[in-house]
Amino acid sequence: MNIKIICRRYCPNEAWTNRMLAYAKGFAENGHSVALIFLITDNNRTPYTIAIPGVKVINLWESDNAIVRMHRGLSYLWNKNKIKRYIEDGDVCLMFDASGNYIKEVQKSSKRVKLCFETTEHPKVLLRGDTQIKKYLKSLESYDHIFVISETLRKYYVEMGFESRKVQIINMFVDSDRFEGVNKTCKDKYVAYCGVVSYDKDGVNVLIESFAKFHRVFPDYKLYIIGRFINQETERKVKELAEKLKLSNCIKFTGQIPYNDMPKVLVNASILALARPDNIQNQNGFPTKLGEYLSTGNPVVVTRAGEITKFLKDKEHAYLAKCDDSEDFANKLIYVARHYDVAITIGLQGKKLALEEFSYLKQTSRFIQIVENEQNNICCADPR
Repeated sequence: MNIKIICRRYCPNEAWTNRMLAYAKGFAENGHSVALIFLITDNNRTPYTIAIPGVKVINLWESDNAIVRMHRGLSYLWNKNKIKRYIEDGDVCLMFDASGNYIKEVQKSSKRVKLCFETTEHPKVLLRGDTQIKKYLKSLESYDHIFVISETLRKYYVEMGFESRKVQIINMFVDSDRFEGVNKTCKDKYVAYCGVVSYDKDGVNVLIESFAKFHRVFPDYKLYIIGRFINQETERKVKELAEKLKLSNCIKFTGQIPYNDMPKVLVNASILALARPDNIQNQNGFPTKLGEYLSTGNPVVVTRAGEITKFLKDKEHAYLAKCDDSEDFANKLIYVARHYDVAITIGLQGKKLALEEFSYLKQTSRFIQIVENEQNNICCADPR
């Protein structure tokens, strides 16, 4: 099977990017031909290295002419028209962008392909207003398969009129190989969070408030917040909150760190934390970073958001706290620090769960099985 994964751009160390890379690796290790196709790059035109055996990287932006290089929007329009050159009969095309533009270009290729789309977010999180959502849902009608990350999200699409067989769940998964052989080398004690720093999605404000309470009991710990801020306003609010709680000297904002360095930073942490609030985004999604947390074998404190409790049991795989409750989250952190030997045992159980349930090979095999079951019925993307 030839699989083309088509993305707008490469965003190093973001959760969806890590998931995309794990998809590519899993497909390749399952014996399939894989190509990653990126349309645009960042403003610095940075050539990122993606070294996955059996995976070809096609940066359409590398051939931009002088005029196109000056405008990323123009680069996008220019390069999406090139996609059809790389599509062959029988290809499986996996799209990671809600835009209908990609699918139109694939359809113009007049090739017989399987069109697949993956989304890990509810449309109300991605889009504004009913008009945009209707347009988005209409664009998905041409896909052969829609892959979602949770049962709640699957239910939504089925209720919106999509055939039940067309909407399938691919669970959160992680490339746990990245964490093998990575040992603790840092003696500093710190609680770590990684992701795009925000209030709505990951509740970083609740985490900081919780850490303030925890820090009064364990002043030798620091808090590492790893990743870029979602916007300047959030950065301002987060740093003002840290200053208000007199934590400025206790919190380290690392910014975005290289993909290959992330396992080391997470493994060196004493506790890994994720204080997701209870909202529509988290009720329908599933935190892919949780797989990375568990893969370290470190103790994990996480809120009971969405479908997390379907997989993780409190004090068996991780420590589960109430959503939007800084007091309860702080108590969980304190419990872990006070009973750290026991917490390490729980962390190792969480790692075992990640290897069994959230294996990238297991989940990509499921993807392939779903597509291959209908391979004999493959049809032209747009017979009209």
